[in-house]
Amino acid sequence: MKLIMTTVLAVLFSLSAFAGFQGYQDTTNLGVFNKVKCSTGMTCTKSGDKLNIVASPSITGPLTISGPLLVSGAMNLSSGPVNISAAVTVYGDGTSVIAGFSPGLVSSPTAVSLTGADCGKTVVNPAAVSVDLPVGAASLLGCKIAFHVVSGALYVNPRGSDRIYPVATAGNYVTNSGASNLIELQYITTNLWWPVAISGVWTSGN
Repeated sequence: MKLIMTTVLAVLFSLSAFAGFQGYQDTTNLGVFNKVKCSTGMTCTKSGDKLNIVASPSITGPLTISGPLLVSGAMNLSSGPVNISAAVTVYGDGTSVIAGFSPGLVSSPTAVSLTGADCGKTVVNPAAVSVDLPVGAASLLGCKIAFHVVSGALYVNPRGSDRIYPVATAGNYVTNSGASNLIELQYITTNLWWPVAISGVWTSGN
């Protein structure tokens, strides 16, 4: 009888030893598990009788983000496109660098109206052309667009009550026809585009 009880206790202790572990996501109980799988973004290693799980910030394939993304440390993308379908805000520490991105080029031989999606781009004119600035809005504050004269007159028009200050009065365009001349405008406050870089003489008209 003593042998039977000893055997039963040994089996019970063995079962309890392999009962698994409780899993939590923050404070949400996910249940009891007896296996661990480390997927993309995590690295699992064994050290003695311990399981070490650490974040792996390097991603080598395509990455699609459809919601908010918060990165508080280093993140390396070594290959594959990155598609982000939500607004992204990036905060640096004063030494951070974002490199390797082309802001894009707008080249049109016919009149074109820009939008907020054109912020950061450079507009060139393969022929005389008129270009409308994006409509001023709070969400546009800080937007910069550069205009580079290539061939013929380039007309840059504010819209609505916006003004290109101090070059033009409200509603008036600025223009230049000298090849290689440029003006970079930034939307700095309500209804106001300000030249942050300029070469050549840009005149006003309506």
